Amino acid sequence: MAEPRRILVAVDSDSDFADIGRTVRAAYGPAVEIERSTGESAPLSADNAGGFDVSLLGGEQLDRLSGRAAGHSGGLARHPVILLAEDSDQVARGEALGIADHLLLSELSAPLLRRVVRYATEQRRIEMEISRLSQYDPVTGLANRDLFVSQLNDAAAQARRTKTLLAVMILDLDCFKDINDTFGHSIGDQVLKQTARRLKKVSRETDIAGRLDGDEFALIAPNLTFPNGATRFAERVLETFAEPFEALGRRIKATASVGITLHPLDEGSPEELLRHAGIALGHAKKEGGRNLQFYDSEVNQKRLEEKAISADLPIALSNDQFRLHYQPKVLTTTGTVVGVEALIRWQHPNRGILAPNQFIPVAEATGFIDNIGEWVLREACRQSASWRNQGSADVPIAVNLSAAQLSRPDLYEVVRRTIAESGIAPQSLELEITESMIMDQTPVAMENLLKLSDLGVRLAIDDFGTGYSSLAYLRRYPVDRLKIDRSFIRRIAEDEDTAAIAKAIVSLGKTLNLDITAEGVESEGQFAMLHELGCDEVQGYLFSRPLPSGEFAEWYERHSALAAKDRRRA
Repeated sequence: MAEPRRILVAVDSDSDFADIGRTVRAAYGPAVEIERSTGESAPLSADNAGGFDVSLLGGEQLDRLSGRAAGHSGGLARHPVILLAEDSDQVARGEALGIADHLLLSELSAPLLRRVVRYATEQRRIEMEISRLSQYDPVTGLANRDLFVSQLNDAAAQARRTKTLLAVMILDLDCFKDINDTFGHSIGDQVLKQTARRLKKVSRETDIAGRLDGDEFALIAPNLTFPNGATRFAERVLETFAEPFEALGRRIKATASVGITLHPLDEGSPEELLRHAGIALGHAKKEGGRNLQFYDSEVNQKRLEEKAISADLPIALSNDQFRLHYQPKVLTTTGTVVGVEALIRWQHPNRGILAPNQFIPVAEATGFIDNIGEWVLREACRQSASWRNQGSADVPIAVNLSAAQLSRPDLYEVVRRTIAESGIAPQSLELEITESMIMDQTPVAMENLLKLSDLGVRLAIDDFGTGYSSLAYLRRYPVDRLKIDRSFIRRIAEDEDTAAIAKAIVSLGKTLNLDITAEGVESEGQFAMLHELGCDEVQGYLFSRPLPSGEFAEWYERHSALAAKDRRRA
């Protein structure tokens, strides 16, 4: 790791600046450049115009900083910021602003400064690397879904301000599955890369392209005056597929379909606009592919289905139609089952078994998620106690919390009462929340997290790596576990960038003494790579799909016996 050559010292006192300067030169030699600043928020400038390697921030500067300036949501400098605090009160205030690293002025010395700077620099590098890798698709280099949605949000806001049209398009290759099945994934990846290059070639400078998933690409075309501008652009996109792809010595023909929606003629959030473009894409493919279709809100069958789901939700709860399935978490070192995640299913009388993504978004939109969430918590704790009392699976059980639940003033009391009624230990319950939920937390949510942690309940960050991936908030909240999102596991054994993300997350978690769990593990190659990276636990279809309670108990007994047998052999 390179030694810092330019250091910014932001303190008011002349004597403090002189003392700090002497310590910096003792640590890094006379060649180090030291610049002083007393300006507001200077060391937290995101663009780092001064090119500093590290900033040392005096405690008196804290009153001049806002939470936005100091947080990791875009304002924090790309170099590490270290607080030179006069007392523990300033340390706490700095952590509240997102400044994780500190030194007490009374303890400042050259060896200690070098050690803290080295640590802070490495952690900042890890955070920046996770942030960079998690925003771009590793195959095509285009924006991934999360970054694309953020860019779409900005473009939609601009369209409303400038009273122009914004075209949102989703493109899908009509025969990509056949290409993968016939020629293999290596050639399939080459086709995806060339598709990305062709999209860039026909796009204007202001247009934005992204890869959502698989062979599904998305485009943003801003500053349109008339709808036919979107039509002409989509036609140019489709024309790029007239020429065959050249992949590893093969010429492969492929066609594409495009679904389009226009904002603000079509209103909605970025996710809703993408959903509308996806509906239009579905119509294009039903027409035989190789064409484009616009979204028509009047024939949105999905909205009608959502209304029907919304009407059925209260009936489902009162008629006991919900079920919990359980998926084990397994140690990478011994294969021992060390936990289980409870996942809800809906046994609908007419539609059959519905997965969470088919009804949870509707429940969140209608406010019914609180009722469902409380039922899941109660049933999971009851089942955990039942397994323990029967002498079968006695492992911690994890339950997902919704954003609405996390902000409920009575959440702590609901959890405490549910644990007491079931008879399980607080340590046997783990609550999972997402990165976006913890970054958008309210004072009530923060209080809930702290009280639940004090109670003994474990807390996990689900889908980690898809959001801010910030060391500061991980230090600020009582987190016990990081769960690496399944999108990083899917290609971990074959893609270096994806493996780099997983490695960085494991490294970050180990630094903070957090348990690391990988979701969506489906192959031996993925498992081997995660074991090599030092990931603690995995869950996924490689070991078991989510199972009903009875089937899970049987699976647990079989697996535990086999794992014990393997350990004896070892």
